[in-house]
Amino acid sequence: MRLATVLRGILPVLAALWISGCATNPATGEKDFVLMSEQKEIKIGRETALEVAKQFRTYNDDELQAYVSLVGQRLAALSHRPGIEYHFQVVDSQVVNAFALPGGWIYVSRGLLAYLNNEAELAAVLGHEIGHVTARHSVQQHSQGMMSTVGSTAATILGGSYVGQAASYAGAALTRGYGREMELEADGLGAEYLARAGYSPDAMIDVVRVLKHQEEFEVERAKAENRDPRVYHGVFSTHPDQDTRLQGAIESASAYSTHQRQDNRALYLSKINGLAFGPKGSDGVIRGNTFYHSGLGTAMKFPPGWQTKNYPDRLLVVAPHNSATIEVRATPLPNATLSPHRFMMTRVQPGALEDGESFLTEDGYEGYTAIAPNTKSPYGNRSVRYSVVYANNFVYVFSGAAKNKAEAYRYDPYFVGSAKSLRELEEEEYDKARPVQIHIVSAGDGTTIEQLAEGAPIPRYSVQQHRLINDLYPDGEPKTGDLVKIIR
Repeated sequence: MRLATVLRGILPVLAALWISGCATNPATGEKDFVLMSEQKEIKIGRETALEVAKQFRTYNDDELQAYVSLVGQRLAALSHRPGIEYHFQVVDSQVVNAFALPGGWIYVSRGLLAYLNNEAELAAVLGHEIGHVTARHSVQQHSQGMMSTVGSTAATILGGSYVGQAASYAGAALTRGYGREMELEADGLGAEYLARAGYSPDAMIDVVRVLKHQEEFEVERAKAENRDPRVYHGVFSTHPDQDTRLQGAIESASAYSTHQRQDNRALYLSKINGLAFGPKGSDGVIRGNTFYHSGLGTAMKFPPGWQTKNYPDRLLVVAPHNSATIEVRATPLPNATLSPHRFMMTRVQPGALEDGESFLTEDGYEGYTAIAPNTKSPYGNRSVRYSVVYANNFVYVFSGAAKNKAEAYRYDPYFVGSAKSLRELEEEEYDKARPVQIHIVSAGDGTTIEQLAEGAPIPRYSVQQHRLINDLYPDGEPKTGDLVKIIR
């Protein structure tokens, strides 16, 4: 194919996309390149919200849910896109996070709420996420990603494979996270919505400081524990509270202030009194390398050093460097007359099985284990070790796989050992599975963080955690009469 012919085909496409895709940003008034209507944006948001529901449970506290929604709707009504329907939800996750989907679906984790200290800071988080929606940041990224695909093809033809590779990297950079510019824009918009609603725009800086301290601690802790850090947006290393551009955005937002609303610290703290902190016992908690589940009345052990991820429909246990995984699912036993062997063959893996054998767990639960030599796994088609165990009218299905095909059997003792460790939860172990909660108390004369941290059910970093959740990190102390959070 001649170059001139190819260019005649591609360049009009690029031009048409650029012309048709230019639209006025509802939040900034500037021209943005977008290839999605508002109706399509809302449809995608609605569909994505269904997927989010599979990953995150709604936090079971109607009063807190209503409170967060009230604050969010107050801000959304004063935003640049008040006409769309906003949805605010607290998700039952200990990870410090908040995120927005296209079209107005906004989520904040209970883990993040534990680190906020007043209503204004909550409003700052929600305002920031509303800013992503009003500026259509996800839509912009989607459009830029589509353009980069076409542009990469053109660049390859014009400049050879090296230029095409560079264009591909550029496209990846455009679609990997919101990036510094969009985060700053969301901060500025959020600060404006704060001011319009009567909050101090400085609350945005307060949140940045609080979450930056939490991120610094999380990164340090993750390094010591040989795992990836779990951080909110992951941009605060380049987003300090003294950032001059952020300060400028906050100062500009102050012009929209109409009246001053108090930060409502006491009200906010009353709403999170009793908030679950860390993993919840009814959903299962990990202590050391043992997983306790008070709801099912069972416990099981996993290899030391492996990380657990507790999803609504499964438990995922990941080896260091993601070299192997164990997935556990528990469902009501549909037919007690069906043996674990038959259950595996008919409900789990109807294909060929190898090295199958029956076993009993340490508490005498009946089980069966076998290897499916070539089946679907998190790493593609691999040898997968399946184990089925019947316990307390539930059927537990364990599936283990190694990332490296050459190490298919290296982790097999861990896969089988985890299934065989399933046992009844002992009476005294129910305390280990009880939820840890945030409680609000008043600091007395001379009260210190170390005193407040004493007796907290946190095996490590108790003092640091109490400083972080009270915005007293790294060495602050409460004043007499201050309302402070403790973990009990």
